[in-house]
Amino acid sequence: MIDKSLFDILFYLVSPCLVMATTYIMLQKFFEREQRMQLFELKKNTQQHTLPLRLQAYERMVLYVERMMFNNLINRLNQSDFTVRQLQFSMINNLRDEYEHNVAQQLYMSSEIWMLIKQTKEETIRIIISIAENIDAEAPSAQLAKGLFEYIINNDYIKHQQTLDALKAEARQIF
Repeated sequence: MIDKSLFDILFYLVSPCLVMATTYIMLQKFFEREQRMQLFELKKNTQQHTLPLRLQAYERMVLYVERMMFNNLINRLNQSDFTVRQLQFSMINNLRDEYEHNVAQQLYMSSEIWMLIKQTKEETIRIIISIAENIDAEAPSAQLAKGLFEYIINNDYIKHQQTLDALKAEARQIF
């Protein structure tokens, strides 16, 4: 009789514990699945909103790199009455101003691409300064333009194109 009552007591204690444990495990799995689905929906909605912003950031930075190419800088900023010093300062200020204007775009691209853009800007500025240092500051700006074009030809300078190619490749990965 004691064995039967001990068995009954154990049965009545263990059965609800098993039911509770099973219910707990099932509810935990259900809530985990629900949380994963909500996270997926949140990511999906976020991507729908950020994708246009990311594409716009890549577009803006492609435009910036295009605008920092020596021929584009010269065509856009040079004036017939400029001296070497004036064109040099105009180009450097333009590069820095546009960079500062676009600095928030780094939120939407990889750190590697952003560093490449920054390095391209800094290298472009260094080249402008280096070439301008070898020319009389009061000489006509056409001499600086000529020096920059000679630099491009003599050094097979392709840093801007490499940066553009990297930007385009990363933008394509979005799709």
